Amino acid sequence: MPVHLTPWLLLLLLSPLPLLLAGCPFPGSDTIRYAPLTGELDAASLPRYRVGDRRYLSNGRYEEVIAADGDLLTWRISNGTRYRARRNFIFPPLLKETAGRRVSNRFQAREDLLWPLQPGNKGWFPARRTTLDKGGGRRISSKRDWYCRVGEGVHLGLSAGEFDTYRVECERRDEMGRFRQRWHWYYSPLLEQVVLRRIESPRRSERRLELVAFQPSLDDLSEADRASYQKRFQWVMEELASGNTEWFEARHSGHRIAIIPLRTLRLGDGHYCRTYRIRVVSASDSRWGAGILCRDDDGRWRIPGHSV
Repeated sequence: MPVHLTPWLLLLLLSPLPLLLAGCPFPGSDTIRYAPLTGELDAASLPRYRVGDRRYLSNGRYEEVIAADGDLLTWRISNGTRYRARRNFIFPPLLKETAGRRVSNRFQAREDLLWPLQPGNKGWFPARRTTLDKGGGRRISSKRDWYCRVGEGVHLGLSAGEFDTYRVECERRDEMGRFRQRWHWYYSPLLEQVVLRRIESPRRSERRLELVAFQPSLDDLSEADRASYQKRFQWVMEELASGNTEWFEARHSGHRIAIIPLRTLRLGDGHYCRTYRIRVVSASDSRWGAGILCRDDDGRWRIPGHSV
């Protein structure tokens, strides 16, 4: 079945998007576009999370919320790692455990440090990091000071779409006051998600991690409704023209989900990709999701770099 293109998007077919299909590594963030915002962003409150929220990242992994207790969240990474963290993303994880290491961070700071986000907000907090080598039993502890601020708004053009963001920066220094790292988070108030993270370190190339897709939790939907929704979602990606909205009504929970394909692009090998947004509306609130999908050889739309 054909993918419908709006006329101005036909021009994009002359410049193939440098993405790879599901199951292949995501190529990175070389095509990110930065621009100053023409207007002002509203003050952003701390992000909300629910069990079942899942974010897919450009390193080929995804992270899912598996437990939520007030401001404390437990995340599971697709490689098996788990970590506990606060909603405020500027704080390092309280506990992160892998097969070989156990890393904990202790710090004293109010939970809403820098929030609600507004340009010029500043704050700092001390932290102590302890790393335990499970194999050898070696324990290393170090003190770190974090100096943070909220910068001006930035409009980002990512592989997953266009986002108006706050740029939040934190500089980490050691006990001697020497610069060790600078973290940049680009936070979308619409998604309530960091859509891009950059880390600068001395004598090391910059590291970037890009959001490929954010999927708000659909745990409240019945199994039948989830299956029906996935079928409708695939139909929308294949048939609905860019910029139009298709509503899905969950029969058992009362949820309504808006599915909005935004842009259609073509890879150099002829495969199509589409950016999209979804809006999940329940009786209590409304939440947004977004991302990019590419159509595989079987005609199924999947997240590039992932198997779903």
